[in-house]
Amino acid sequence: FDTLSTIGEDMFIKAQKIGLNKEKLFLFPNWINFDLINDKKNIWKFRNKTKYFKNIFKDKIVLMYSGSMNKKQNFDLIVKCIRNLRNYENILWVISGEGSVKNNFIEEVKNYKNVKIYDLQPTYFLQTWLKFADIHLLPQKKGINNLVLPSKIIGILASGKPVIATTPKESELGKYVSEAGICIENNEVYNFTKAILKLSKNKLLREKLG
Repeated sequence: FDTLSTIGEDMFIKAQKIGLNKEKLFLFPNWINFDLINDKKNIWKFRNKTKYFKNIFKDKIVLMYSGSMNKKQNFDLIVKCIRNLRNYENILWVISGEGSVKNNFIEEVKNYKNVKIYDLQPTYFLQTWLKFADIHLLPQKKGINNLVLPSKIIGILASGKPVIATTPKESELGKYVSEAGICIENNEVYNFTKAILKLSKNKLLREKLG
């Protein structure tokens, strides 16, 4: 190929380390289009969906994961946190996505009434959807942080809501999350649960980080 693009600096460095010519590498980050909401053909769908979800999420602390549901994401961690916080009636878990672990996740949490699972949301609604969250969740398996920068982090930052992510602070993702949320460095269920409770009980901190 004439050019290889990456969406993150860690990937850019990794590509150089495996022998690719720096002159052929191009850093091309993801971006957010704030104008999609103005698509007139979807305006009624947009209004109806907004009204529908506002009603469901009313008076709840919404913990949201939105994106692909594959093995690189640590959904076992989310399941354990759901169990740990099962008695917190003000917390609502909102999981939106598709992927190979979705059916297994549905089975694991089927008895928890405070877990809502949805399909991926259409592009015209995505930014509004992400703003419904009070706290975004970004669980990842240990060891992939220097290889992958989740594209969804840009949408999370644009939503103005804080994020809890399993990532070392010194990783590229960790640099974002350190300023906009809480890093959980060792995928520890206790620390992830503790971070959820800390943010769920402190609206001012959520607003500051967001």
